[in-house]
Amino acid sequence: MGDFLPGNETDQLTKSLGHSSTVSMAMAEPGSALAVIASHAGRDWFVLPNPSYGSWERAQGIRIACANPRLAGEACAETSLVAKQGRLILPGMTQRLRLATWNMEWLMQAEVRDALMANCAERQPPSAVRALPCPRDPYPPVVRYGDADRALIATYAARARADVVALQEVDGPDAAEDVFPDYELVCFVDRAHPQKVGFAIRAGIPFRCNGDLSALDDDGASRAGADITLWPDTPHAIRLLSVHLKSGCFDRPLSDRENPVCARLQTQVPVLAGWVAERQASGEAFAIMGDFNRRLEVDAGLPATESMWAGLVAAAPMVRVTEDEEYRSCRADERYTAFIDSIVLGGALAELRRDFVHVGMTDAPADAVLSDHCLLGVDLWAWPGER
Repeated sequence: MGDFLPGNETDQLTKSLGHSSTVSMAMAEPGSALAVIASHAGRDWFVLPNPSYGSWERAQGIRIACANPRLAGEACAETSLVAKQGRLILPGMTQRLRLATWNMEWLMQAEVRDALMANCAERQPPSAVRALPCPRDPYPPVVRYGDADRALIATYAARARADVVALQEVDGPDAAEDVFPDYELVCFVDRAHPQKVGFAIRAGIPFRCNGDLSALDDDGASRAGADITLWPDTPHAIRLLSVHLKSGCFDRPLSDRENPVCARLQTQVPVLAGWVAERQASGEAFAIMGDFNRRLEVDAGLPATESMWAGLVAAAPMVRVTEDEEYRSCRADERYTAFIDSIVLGGALAELRRDFVHVGMTDAPADAVLSDHCLLGVDLWAWPGER
């Protein structure tokens, strides 16, 4: 208010905050600046927040009554911002659609995890068995998320401000409802094993579940894909596939017979390529989102017969959101050096202006239990636009 009021009246107003009678008296004084403002406020004068100062809701987070009983303070403020920003219409009717993917590393409720670990399996359970593997070298026990960890994860989820998040390693909707309180947790694959894929969709975005891409799990021990359509049966429809592919063949040629995982991953490529070809044939806008367990930037340089990327782009022109992006760490002490998570865009989505999104967790306390992956995504501009 210092830009509009004399200094003495600014001081008077500042001192009287919270005392409505004092403010009312000042506004009632004929000719005062406060009286002039009162006569115009909300009628033909409006106050707009200055974005250079940041969010007042974030600054006042602990004082805001939160609509979600599970959240408070900054987490509440962040989720409030997500909801409001999701309703923004940018100049020229330009719209921003933010797609993201996040492998959340065995996300489940602590009590569920403890009960399953009490009867753990000696080997990684198949898809049809609801169990957790026992710890064995070199694999540590399945991570356990306490209440403070989950609250911190929810903060990073809110910070992402995504419209849609493709999820991996989440034990169904109940496992993530407090992490994504303003989202619908939907279209999870039909799998007993706690590692499932699905979606978190911001409330208000229409969608349709298209069933599982079960051919990705043709050995009964891999993970099917979750297939959805946003804005179904409209000119703005988008088809999305959430995947978590076989792990262990990160950048070797797919025909590498010294690594049996490579052969398994190689069988998943034509399944994905077939899904892509169907989308291309029907003229759909589409994306594959998830944990490819493959360093696609390296893979793209391999001979076509050895490359996952070559198999996909043979089915349709596509772009990788991680292409030419320098790797960003998730945690301060991270040992990884390349992306294995990505989003690949096809159809009309591949033609849009896009910006890479990465939500790191390098500011987390060293003892916080968090996923070994962090959320990455892409901003797509001018969607749906005029179509």
